[in-house]
Amino acid sequence: MNSMHIYCPFCGTPYDIDVSALPYNDVKARCRVCSNVFVINKNTGAVKERPDSGKEPVSGEKSDNENDAAQSAASEINAAVAKDEAVTAKDNKEKGKINSLQIITLVILIILFLIAVIEALIHFNIIDLSFLLKNIS
Repeated sequence: MNSMHIYCPFCGTPYDIDVSALPYNDVKARCRVCSNVFVINKNTGAVKERPDSGKEPVSGEKSDNENDAAQSAASEINAAVAKDEAVTAKDNKEKGKINSLQIITLVILIILFLIAVIEALIHFNIIDLSFLLKNIS
């Protein structure tokens, strides 16, 4: 596989593109990180920020094979981006999970903190709990 190493012109994200899947013309690609669209040229390897007009640049007439190749290359790039986004979303979801051991530890720490605060309040005579002791006996 002959690959071309390109970077998103907006955020600098690197991509390795299979050159054989690219047509002879320019192909639009969307960055998986910043979602900006840029154009890749197979012949020059140049990356443009956007096409010169509303349509993709054309170098002569496009044949059906070239159109199919362009759609295939765009599909390959978009599939790779979608796959990467799915993996990133899964990783982010797993990072945010809190397991039961973490919850139990947090509850124990909160209880110990409250006990320490109550002990300090009693020690400095800020609160008086002697009425509890009278009612017990």
